[in-house]
Amino acid sequence: MQERLDRERERIKPRISPLRVAVTLAIAVIPVMLTYGAADFVLRRVQLLTKLYTTDLRKDEAARPAPPPAVSEDSGVLLMMPDPSITGGEAADETGSPPP
Repeated sequence: MQERLDRERERIKPRISPLRVAVTLAIAVIPVMLTYGAADFVLRRVQLLTKLYTTDLRKDEAARPAPPPAVSEDSGVLLMMPDPSITGGEAADETGSPPP
C-alpha cells in the first residue's frame, strides 16, 4: 500500500524541465539587461556632453584675457548722491550734505 502511494506521488509530482528553467531565466534577464544598457547609455552621453562643454569653456577662458582686477579706494562702498536736475537744486558737496 505504501509503495503504491509513493508511486502515485512520484507520478503526480511536477517535473521541471531544464529547458523551461533556461527559457524563464532568459526572459527574466532581458528587462534587467535593457535597463542596465539604457542607464549605461545615458550616463555615457552625460559624461560626453560634460567633457565637451567643460573643455570648450576652458578653451574660451584661456583664449580671452583676464579682466584687470577692480581696485577701489572705497572698498566696495557706494554712496548715493542726489541728481541736481531732479532735485532742482545744487549738487551736494563731497560730505553728502546739502548746501546751506
